[in-house]
Amino acid sequence: DKRTDKAGPAEASAPGAAAVDDGDTPQSMTITMGKLPRGGTPDQQQCAGVYALMPGTEANCRPVWVHSRGDRFLYHGNDDYWYVGDEEEQELGFECNQGYIRHEDNGAALPHELAGPWERGPEWTPDGNIFASLDGKRPPEVDQAPVKGKGKSGGKKKGGKPVGKG
Repeated sequence: DKRTDKAGPAEASAPGAAAVDDGDTPQSMTITMGKLPRGGTPDQQQCAGVYALMPGTEANCRPVWVHSRGDRFLYHGNDDYWYVGDEEEQELGFECNQGYIRHEDNGAALPHELAGPWERGPEWTPDGNIFASLDGKRPPEVDQAPVKGKGKSGGKKKGGKPVGKG
């Protein structure tokens, strides 16, 4: 269920969140998305933009960034994926594995260090036109062509399965 209310940056602290203060964490992160592909949704496209680090907020031992609009969050889920979610995930204290887009962490510490395509929910379809960066420029290792195929899961499922949002 999607909400229309938006939490502003001042309200962006997640319940039970722990502090992150390593000095090496980027203060901002940019999510770039290409044109809306068939099957993509406007809600997914709203993930694009500049995200600011949320001082003192952590999700599953990783930093959290909030979109400049205050309605999207770049966070690490409890399943080794980075997600972009909204107020629903924030209200869960980011102790979840759901969102509009995701990328397996592949051992990378932060989203701008990820290689390969991000995936769009709800079917977790790979999309090589989505990437995270510090400056909005495409990292050289990101494949620019969309990847065909389906992600690992689809729809809302119980039992710890990731939930993709359309």
